[in-house]
Amino acid sequence: MAGGLIYLHYNKSENWTSPWQTHVSVAFVYLLLNVFLAITPFIPPNSDWNADGYPYYAFPLVGTGVLFLGVLYWLLWTKVWPRLGGYVVVTERFIDEDGFEVVRYRNVPA
Repeated sequence: MAGGLIYLHYNKSENWTSPWQTHVSVAFVYLLLNVFLAITPFIPPNSDWNADGYPYYAFPLVGTGVLFLGVLYWLLWTKVWPRLGGYVVVTERFIDEDGFEVVRYRNVPA
């Protein structure tokens, strides 16, 4: 999220606005804290710590694998399959009757 906020702040071509604003330094500190929390589980525990069962790196490795599977699916869904299928994924944004923004994705022939 923090990386996305920083991206939207510096990439003006996205034309993104929000009623909630934050300073870029806050988003950057939040990003650094999240990177720290993502790396810390891969650091081996003390040698006197004895655990039966799974190795210490199994759970963060599975979590990271699930994250990368999501990225792979997104790449396939938005880049590879449209190129192979001869279509383009188009974003449609509109406000529904309750005043909420709705985003829909449609496949349009290229």
